[in-house]
Amino acid sequence: MVPPGAAGRTSSTAVITDSPRTFGPASAYGRLAAFSLGGVLLLVAVGYLPTRAMGGEPALVAMAVGLGIALVAALAGLAPPIIWAAGSPRAQVTGVLIGMGLRFVLTLGLTLAALLSRMLPPVGLAVWVVIAYLVLMTIDTIGLVRLTRSNARTSA
Repeated sequence: MVPPGAAGRTSSTAVITDSPRTFGPASAYGRLAAFSLGGVLLLVAVGYLPTRAMGGEPALVAMAVGLGIALVAALAGLAPPIIWAAGSPRAQVTGVLIGMGLRFVLTLGLTLAALLSRMLPPVGLAVWVVIAYLVLMTIDTIGLVRLTRSNARTSA
């Protein structure tokens, strides 16, 4: 399906066409980043009271740092798939794999740095990094699948 006003127009940028408007790469990144931020806010809402009850204030700091690590890595990992989204299927897969690798390396490096600082409870930090990593990976995967599908529809 061709978006309104796009007939006969060719573009080398990715578009999201779930609505009558067309979104370029910057908008696609912004939308996916907003969903990731929403996921982190949801985790804060769900995890605040149990974390405070189990570990007190130090655990809340570890939760915030763990969520921040996962969010920074997720946002960095979204860039390569968005950059390569308009390319061939092979280029799209390359972008996704580079993004996953970047996310993993950043998460591991930032988590190790935080753990080696010995300023935070290690168990609370590790638990929240893992939870946030899995939740954000799920959110980003769903968003990237929708982006890829909409790109396939506009290319066909």
